[in-house]
Amino acid sequence: MDIPAGRHLTIDFVAGAGDDPVYSPDLMRYEVFDQGTTWGALRNSMTVPTASSRRIDVTIRQGPEYITAVPDRELRTDELADRPDWWTPEGGEMPEDEKGLANYDG
Repeated sequence: MDIPAGRHLTIDFVAGAGDDPVYSPDLMRYEVFDQGTTWGALRNSMTVPTASSRRIDVTIRQGPEYITAVPDRELRTDELADRPDWWTPEGGEMPEDEKGLANYDG
């Protein structure tokens, strides 16, 4: 299973809940959650061997990976395409603050 950046895998084993008393007597319940999630329903499952006969191999991919941006996230001013007009080389009208001042003249 491939777990994307910004997500984590949660696993729970239920002894005796499998479909075969010899080959897969236990049930593994699992879910991939957003990073930081501390509780939730484990909606996926599969039957597995007993604890003494199962193994989970973990491989960490090399290189930096970044979380895919959420479409409705707040504006980040360090993203060039999302900067307001007044913060680009072309310029534009600045918004006024609560005092009606658009520029600081110090």
